[in-house]
Amino acid sequence: MTSSSRLVPVLLAVLFLTAGCLSPASAPEDPSSPTDTVPTTTEPPTSPTATTTECGWACLDDQPDPNHSVQLENNWNQSVDVHVRVIRDATNTTVHNETYTLEPGSERTAYNVAEAEPNGVEIFAVTITALNTTENTQIQTSECFGNTFAQVRNDGELFVSYSAC
Repeated sequence: MTSSSRLVPVLLAVLFLTAGCLSPASAPEDPSSPTDTVPTTTEPPTSPTATTTECGWACLDDQPDPNHSVQLENNWNQSVDVHVRVIRDATNTTVHNETYTLEPGSERTAYNVAEAEPNGVEIFAVTITALNTTENTQIQTSECFGNTFAQVRNDGELFVSYSAC
């Protein structure tokens, strides 16, 4: 087999493996669907909520929803102090900065970003510190994002995540 004839299968394999990454919308097409475009709203470019979306069925139009919170949970067998800091990205101001003592098996809501009265879709940086570990995440005030969760696991490790659709 010549080197050029060996190159063809390799190139075909690379093309096949990267095909979804090279197209603007990698979601499979539905031939029965009349269009893959999500309806959008058009606002002036200065608005933080203006969206133009053409990414198929996988995207949702970001509608404002400020009701998202930082949830704390302690599954460890010891009390834990958990520090929560929330910063509004748009103004770089701290909107929440508190330490909570969580007893074993307890959970609580630390902060809901609706208290900051966000203007449309905004991003809030969330920093959580417990047991000499600091984790960073964010909350976006859109329908597609949910709460941030900080959990001290039963092995004493801090785990932070957020939900999104």
